[in-house]
Parts: sequence; C-alpha cells; structure tokens
Amino acid sequence: MAVFISYNWGVQEQVKNLRQALSKSGYECWMDIDIMGGGDELFDKIDSGMRAAKVVVSCITDKYAASTNCRREVNLATSLNKPIIPLLYQPNMFAEGKWPPAGAMGPLMAGKLFIDLADIKKVHGSPAFNQLLEQVSRHAQAGEVTQQQQQLGTQASSENLGEYHKWKNIFDKCRIPDKYISKFIEDQILVDDLYVDFDMSDLGDYIETKTHQKRLIKYVQEVKSGQVKKASVKKETARTLTYEDAVVRIHKMMDYNHTGYMGAPELDRLGSITSGWRVSQDAFVQMCNGVGASPRTGLSVEDLLSIYRGQNDSPLDDLVILTRHYNAASAIHKWADKDRNGYLNFQEMDNLVYQTSGGRIDQRSWQHWCGKFGANPGVGLNIIHLQMIYIDQSDQGDDPMDDLAVLRDKRLL
Repeated sequence: MAVFISYNWGVQEQVKNLRQALSKSGYECWMDIDIMGGGDELFDKIDSGMRAAKVVVSCITDKYAASTNCRREVNLATSLNKPIIPLLYQPNMFAEGKWPPAGAMGPLMAGKLFIDLADIKKVHGSPAFNQLLEQVSRHAQAGEVTQQQQQLGTQASSENLGEYHKWKNIFDKCRIPDKYISKFIEDQILVDDLYVDFDMSDLGDYIETKTHQKRLIKYVQEVKSGQVKKASVKKETARTLTYEDAVVRIHKMMDYNHTGYMGAPELDRLGSITSGWRVSQDAFVQMCNGVGASPRTGLSVEDLLSIYRGQNDSPLDDLVILTRHYNAASAIHKWADKDRNGYLNFQEMDNLVYQTSGGRIDQRSWQHWCGKFGANPGVGLNIIHLQMIYIDQSDQGDDPMDDLAVLRDKRLL
C-alpha cells in the first residue's frame, strides 16, 4: 500500500477523483469508501491501512480540521512517523495566510507545506497534482508502483517517466546502457541541466565506463555547438533554455509554499544561495514597489523577471548555482535519512553533523532549528528544512556541496 487518503466525507466525490488520479499514476491507495461496518471494526481497518501505507494524504477542509475522527487519523500517522502531505480542498481557506488550521489540528500540521487542490476540476495532469506526485514519489518504494515504473529502478512519478524517456533517447544515440539512467533521475538531474549546468567532472559518479562517458561528453558538446539537435520524447527540436525559462524555474524552486508568489524569506534565500546577498524586509518592499507588486502578496514570475532585467543579473547563472545547491542538499538528505521516511530525526541529523564536521548537536540546538524553520521535532526535517538550515548557516561556512564532497571522500555516499 502506497498512499493512505484521510478525508472528511463532505468532499468524498472530489477525493474519489484524487484516488483515481493516483491509481492512474501507479499508486495503490487506501480509502474508507469501500469499507463496510463501523465502530471498532472500522478503526481496526483504518489502523492496518495506515500502518501499511508509505505516506498519508490529508484532504483539508474546515470540517476535516474540526473532525475528531480525522484528527485521530492524523495523530496516528504522526505516532507511526508517517509522512503527511496536506491537500487543501476548500477554496480560499487560507487566503489570509492563516495556515495551519485553527484548533487541535493546528499543531499537527504546523511546519508542513500544503498543496492547493481546491477548484481543480481535472486533477490528473494539473500542476498541483504533479507537485503531489513529486512528494509521494519520495516515500513510495517499488511494490507500490506500476511494473513499468519498477523497471526504471527509481522513485515513481509522471515527471520522472517523462525524464526517463528523454534520457533514453540520449543514451540510445550515444549507445550507452539504460541501466545508468536511474542514477541521473534519482539525483534529480534533468536533461536540461545536462546541457546548461551539469559538471562533467562528476560524470564518473553516474557512468562508470570511460567509453560511455566520452560518448556522452561528445554528444553534449555537439548539442551546445549546434551540430545536433537535443533529444526529446516527441522527436521535436527541443528549445534552448531561455532567459525567461530560467526565471520560471528559479521561481518554482523557491516558491516552497506553492502559492505562485515569492515573499521576502524566499527572495532572501535566493540571494543567499546565489550571491551571498541577504534581502531585508525594507529592501523587499522597495523591490515590490519598483515592479508594481504587493509586498503582502509577493513576487510573481513576471515580477521576478522584471527584477532580473532591472538589475542586469543573469538568471541562467543563478539557476546553475541554485540547482547544484538543491541537488547537493537533496543527496545529503537522502543519505542521512536512514529510515527512509522523508524526514531527518534528531539522531540522523546528529550523525550528519558528526560525519561532515566532527561536531555534535544537542537537544537545545535541535529544538531551535525545528522551531525556527517550522518543523515538528517529533517528526523531523524534510528536504526544504535542511535547505533552510544550510542557508541560515551559510555565514558560518556551511555549504551542502562541501558536505557532499566530505561524504564522498569518506566513501559514505
């Protein structure tokens, strides 16, 4: 069982569409719609379904937040250390930024990033659903996905399948075995990254045979020089990553809350990663005023594009740095997450600090980090939390790429 769906019956029809979309994408779902009986028998089935699941999806509405039974399910998921992904199923429920929900459900959802599925009529293929697939794929293992996805040797999502076919086209051209594809997808290296910012000196971490490495390097060089066309799934000419494309991807990577806007904290993190430049609240307000954006709402993609053009900065350069930073933090998180639940607990974080710096963390530091970045100390740090910690500690010399090099030098990764 891959996904446990927790919901209030008031949105049962919408949640049926969600289950159908997840099933179509290869994930087996547990949902109480087919469960007969009630009382202790129902609770026993809920308990067994929860324990068998890899991830829990909570469909949030006002009624869900106020429901004792729904709260029991979330409490059980937390006690079992199951990853919880909140989905909003009520329009404008948190339009004023009042997340998490008020009441007893609030502490259980604090620190979690929600995905807004309200008002989405066609779930499958929507941007919000693709975000859900991306998160679910971090926790589901082979056995909860389709046979085709198992053959990829990597976590399953519709986006991964698309990237797989792009890589396969390239590898077929270069006469490279398909078995090497899974490593690129596992580390979230996209085909565009290969053409724009992939460090060829790292190629040995992905392809062990020198002959195959040389073929891929030659192919990339020919693509960059215009001698050959990029590989694409539909055999169409793939366009070069443009200035505007880079801004769109940067905005998507930094929009952690999936609101469509970047606030002062997100812009500060972007500046810290790419240039070491920090953004104060006053500076953020001035930037918003300069492009006609509301400081309360934040910066849209178009606003961020205007800022880049006004400052004559290169988003392509920033995207290179940002992608390397993200990939390094992601690889570190995956290595440190020994129990493979998508979160680093106190012991796992302490081991990471010890292996990369020789230091240790105490409970006081742990509580400070979790509190500062909105994580639940009883659950742990997800990949976004770890990125935030690296950014916060950057003035002390902490860098995920340095830590990744240390782990590789020790042959731990």
